[in-house]
Amino acid sequence: MVALADVYTITKDHQKAYDLAVNALSIIEQPSMARSTLMDSLLVETEKPGILLVKAKSEYALSANKDVPFLKRLLGDLAEAIELLEKRRSTSAELGNLTTLVETNKDIFSFAKMITAELYDKTGEPNYIDQLASLHESGLYNRIRLRV
Repeated sequence: MVALADVYTITKDHQKAYDLAVNALSIIEQPSMARSTLMDSLLVETEKPGILLVKAKSEYALSANKDVPFLKRLLGDLAEAIELLEKRRSTSAELGNLTTLVETNKDIFSFAKMITAELYDKTGEPNYIDQLASLHESGLYNRIRLRV
């Protein structure tokens, strides 16, 4: 489902991408998914960041009014995706899958930086500069870690 939503995002059919992302989130957030097998819970943790990214990008593209509350909500979704990635990063480092994780999910960090910069432009609040620096440092840290 995520792959198809990505295709719709690439082809700029943002409404279909959004609909698929919302549908995928409703499926993986069902309580039965959390209580099922270990494989299902790993699948949820693996797929959810990408789904959240597709949803956020689609909402951003579809929105005519990119006001501060809207951007804050998108940033909240992206923060959840990044939190899941950070959680997976420690496991992936142990398993040797860090390269794939960083390469696959750098888009999440890039989009989060773009939204954070836009929030700073609209509000002038210095905490957004701090968040932007933190996101940038995290991306650099991940790339450096790959080379070590």
